Amino acid sequence: MGNGEDKTNVWKFRLTDKIANISQVSIEENTEFWLESMKLWFYGYKTSKDYKVTIWGRKVDFSFSIAPVGMPTDYPPVIATPQKKKRTAPFPPEQRAYVNSLKVKIKELKEHLPELPDEAMEKRYWDYLDHQSFIDNLQCAAVAWDNKDADMIVKCREASEYLARMLPALQAMHLPDELMRDDTKFSLVLARVLQFARIVEENAEKNRIDLPVQLHELVVFIDDFTDRMIEGGNKLFGIERRMTLDEHNASLELDGEALYGDKPIEERLVMLQTLWENRLLSPVDRIEYLEQAIELVKKQNRKRQEIVPCPHEELIKKHLSAIHTYVKELEDEGETVWRRRMAEGMAESLVSWREAAGEPPLSVEDFASRIDLQSLHIKTEEQEDGRILYELELYFQDRDDSFAGHIMYALVKNHVVKEITLMG
Repeated sequence: MGNGEDKTNVWKFRLTDKIANISQVSIEENTEFWLESMKLWFYGYKTSKDYKVTIWGRKVDFSFSIAPVGMPTDYPPVIATPQKKKRTAPFPPEQRAYVNSLKVKIKELKEHLPELPDEAMEKRYWDYLDHQSFIDNLQCAAVAWDNKDADMIVKCREASEYLARMLPALQAMHLPDELMRDDTKFSLVLARVLQFARIVEENAEKNRIDLPVQLHELVVFIDDFTDRMIEGGNKLFGIERRMTLDEHNASLELDGEALYGDKPIEERLVMLQTLWENRLLSPVDRIEYLEQAIELVKKQNRKRQEIVPCPHEELIKKHLSAIHTYVKELEDEGETVWRRRMAEGMAESLVSWREAAGEPPLSVEDFASRIDLQSLHIKTEEQEDGRILYELELYFQDRDDSFAGHIMYALVKNHVVKEITLMG
């Protein structure tokens, strides 16, 4: 959720045409920090949270991102100075006492916060790992994987060769306890390397391509190492244990209702209290929920709303209309078509996975009937001629869990299905 310090550049848009069942979205700047250049890059805009929308009669997670022409750039757009300032009426005594009690809780949590990651801490990781070799091998693997002229055999083998070269250095890396934490950019980079290696491994398995054993060893090593970083982070922040999947999903749903729902403020404050009292959440997240509660109380007394225009407001409205159309097309195509498409695309992998697990075979029809859409992400990109290109990412799960927790993934680019594979 971030550190709760900068929430200025978030904009709400009311939708002329609903996207699935939602009529309002909150959008924030989409930025990413690149370790190799040590710069923050601006990619455009994205939803500030995952929404719950109804697709084919069931609730699924939904998010999107919007890219203006020429993204990414190494600087964000200029944000106009607010034209009007907020005026907040004095709090009634009861509200003043309530806000003061929240401020006390924030102070108590902050007093026990460990030092948060900064640039100096991020650089320390490279004292234990050859930065140039790590980045070079990762970039070479990405280039090999993105080579549109190569077939899958070449892509898998070349990418896996470069990824496998990263293993010895990672195995020799012995981080001190204070760096074994999961809230750093370094931990995020490791998670992305793990995801990349798994994608290569799964595509190789699907296409019966032999890969060096070191790639699987890399997956196992990073998986274990990042688990230990999570444990270290939990210990550092005083988190009792990791959430179960059900607890995590319930927390996300409550987060959405509390921050973006349309229920009365009093009910949203109760939801926020449930969240800030949850000791399985990071203290940073709990502080943010307390700050959000204070903002909700202030909102009740605000006389004039601060006006901070979005630099690309008209472009975003145009893209929101396009996203409405793409989601409508998906809904019209229908669940039956997509279930069958995923079942046929994963048929070979299904046989090998179920054989390995000692499970009886499933027909394509039976498998299709067990497949459900879990989440949906849309990326739109503005072209110089004004056209909007899009990518649609769909994540499915089968109720039999035939792939041992792995998610089925489909990529659609401009109405053409480009990929069906396993992820995670």
